[in-house]
Amino acid sequence: MKHKLLLQKLKQIKSSKHMCKQIWCTTCGGLIHEVDKKMNDDLMKLIEEVLSDISLDDYLKFGEWTNLLHHFQPFSVAAIFAREANQLDISDIRQLDLFLLRARGNKPIPQYQKLLDLGIEISITTGDESLIETVAIALSTGILSYNDFYSIAILKAKNNKNIHRVLYNNLRETVPEVRDYVGDGSSVMTCW
Repeated sequence: MKHKLLLQKLKQIKSSKHMCKQIWCTTCGGLIHEVDKKMNDDLMKLIEEVLSDISLDDYLKFGEWTNLLHHFQPFSVAAIFAREANQLDISDIRQLDLFLLRARGNKPIPQYQKLLDLGIEISITTGDESLIETVAIALSTGILSYNDFYSIAILKAKNNKNIHRVLYNNLRETVPEVRDYVGDGSSVMTCW
């Protein structure tokens, strides 16, 4: 399969003599700089071919390389999300929830705002906490523009630490009601 060949080529670049193994690095430019130096017509054609028919699940299996692929082929990556949006069963809350979470960095696709609006509407009517959390992540500080959704998110945050954490991270500077969040320390990595 071509996507495995592409992943193999990217891993070869990562294992090259280049010292830094980060995709983005403010010191040396990272692997993105190394791939850019080694980019040729064959590699660009392979990237285009892979992105033209790959599923969203297979694209996400590229892990850290998705940022690099997006850098070189932003329209092809957007097309992957658009294809997925067109196949989405919008009556399935879990599918909508997962898509909104995965696509939040690809908001320019035409369907995204429509699906986000649908997610807001379903969150308000069903009170589904996972969808509320996802929509709150996607909206970030823009949540304040959606009064009904914001009200239900604040209400659910009283008993749901995940929603409370999202609201705290996005709104703590402007909304006093969310400042009382205290994490359990499980997401903190110690240095010792």
